[in-house]
Amino acid sequence: MGGLGIHKLKDINLALLAKWGWRFKTEKDNLWVGVINALHSGRNGWEFLPLKKTLGGVWKNIVLTLNLPLLDGFSISNLFKGVVGRGDNILFWLDPWLFEVQLKSKFPALFQLEVVKSCSVRDRLEGEGSWLWKHDPESPSERLEWDALFSALALVDLNSVADKWVCLEMARIPSRSRRLRKPSS
Repeated sequence: MGGLGIHKLKDINLALLAKWGWRFKTEKDNLWVGVINALHSGRNGWEFLPLKKTLGGVWKNIVLTLNLPLLDGFSISNLFKGVVGRGDNILFWLDPWLFEVQLKSKFPALFQLEVVKSCSVRDRLEGEGSWLWKHDPESPSERLEWDALFSALALVDLNSVADKWVCLEMARIPSRSRRLRKPSS
C-alpha cells in the first residue's frame, strides 16, 4: 500500500551522484569545476564528463556510476541535454545538444577530422570558415556525414540567451528501457 516512505539507499545515492554530474555541467564558473577539468581533461578524454581513469577518487566514482548502463544500455548521463543560446558553454562534439547523443558518436568520421575536439558550439557556428579539419571531408562516409550535419545545423540559431542544460523526460527513454520491475514481496 505504499510502504513506510523509506526509499532504497541505492536509488538515493544514484540521484545524489547524478546531481554532481548536473552541477559540473551547469556551474562552469565554480572553482571545483576548474579543478576537475584541470585534473581529468586530457588529450584523449573526449567524453561528456571528463575522466582520467588513472586517477582514483570521488570524481572517478561519480563518472563511472553515471555512465553505468542501467536498463538496456541506457545510463543516467543519457538524460542530460544542452540547450544552445549563445553557444559558448556547450561543447560542439562532446555534449549532447543537437541530438540526444553527442555529435562525436553520430558523426564519427567528422569527429576524427576535427583538430580542436573540445570546441564550443559558438566556435563552430560563428563566422565563416571556422571549421578546423585535418583535411576537408573527402571520403564518401565523410561527405555523407557532413551533408547530414550541415542540414541539422541549418536549424540552429545562436542568440544572446545563456546556454542551459535540461534533463530529458523519462518518456524519451526507449520504451524497452522503461520496463517496470515487479516489486519484490
